[in-house]
Amino acid sequence: MSNIQSYDTKIDLLRHIPWQYDKATKLKKMLQDKQDNYQKYVIDFIDDLYTNFYNIDTANSFGLRLWEIILNIDFTVQPAPPRTNNIFGFGSFNSNFFNSNFAPVVGEDNSLSIELKRLVVKLKYQSYFAPSSIVEINRVAKIVLGNNSYAIDNMNMSVTVYVERATASATRYNAMIDYNLLPIPAGVGVNYVWF
Repeated sequence: MSNIQSYDTKIDLLRHIPWQYDKATKLKKMLQDKQDNYQKYVIDFIDDLYTNFYNIDTANSFGLRLWEIILNIDFTVQPAPPRTNNIFGFGSFNSNFFNSNFAPVVGEDNSLSIELKRLVVKLKYQSYFAPSSIVEINRVAKIVLGNNSYAIDNMNMSVTVYVERATASATRYNAMIDYNLLPIPAGVGVNYVWF
């Protein structure tokens, strides 16, 4: 999915010394120091920037945070507010499943994994440039939900996405819905059918 042009940041400053200055030890020492500083402060920085940010396949948490800002994505998951109504249970304190209707009162940490964040960033980036065709919708559905998931154009300004239960991950499905990863044209409705 990523096709990033390779580049070379390596440079050898000592290679550019003319033969007349081969015995100039102070000049060689100065250029070697400059080479060492260049390696430490420029080349290593650019290589780290490429690895941890620019190449989404290898981006770390910091790089994905930068992509989150650039693409206006919010990866934070807000905890669910505590429930105060319709609580039932046993006794005067409603002692039943953490004072809730068969669910905990506090929200769980549903943060996305690094790999899923990378996928969301790639697909969100592509959604800005990809055509909004049924072919592209099918391509993204297969990437996110598995090879047996597909989309059909209903020919009435709506698309139906069929999701196979056996291969689709609920986390990936929710990420696709929450971050609007399908390249659906404006004004087109989406229906999801699990099979």
